[in-house]
Amino acid sequence: MFKVKKILIFCVFIIILSSITVGADTIFVYVEKGDMVINNRISEDAIVWVTRFEDGIMDILFESGHIVFSNDSARNQIPDFRALDQLAKSGGAEILASIVLNFEIVDDAIVVSGEYKIYNLFTDDIIRASSHVFNDTLPQRRTLASIGEKLFLAGQMVGRQIRPTI
Repeated sequence: MFKVKKILIFCVFIIILSSITVGADTIFVYVEKGDMVINNRISEDAIVWVTRFEDGIMDILFESGHIVFSNDSARNQIPDFRALDQLAKSGGAEILASIVLNFEIVDDAIVVSGEYKIYNLFTDDIIRASSHVFNDTLPQRRTLASIGEKLFLAGQMVGRQIRPTI
């Protein structure tokens, strides 16, 4: 009888332990629109470019098991860091990934560059700061979709750089 109770208690303990989920970091991703230049002219398509880049970053972080959200950076640029910090915290974020995106197309080349900072929102410390450069060629027929795909890939590259930090 005593042995049965031990086994029963052990089984209940295992069930409870297996139901506890491993905590994932909650990350707020913000992409600041830097220089957006196509053949020496400022691009009117900046909202599309920032959105695709942000999607690439969020794709990698989400696939890594993190809870990821943004405020649709392309349409909602926040120039004040305090406001950005408060927005991230109010959404329950533990980590803030703040990225500046510079984008340039010259002839058949695309250059995506900028910098990023990763903040621990509990301590307000910078966990990591680095820069990124993504150079690639565009297909002969340059379309909105092909440029968007290149920016998505560049965002994924930045997401892979950020992932080990978190």
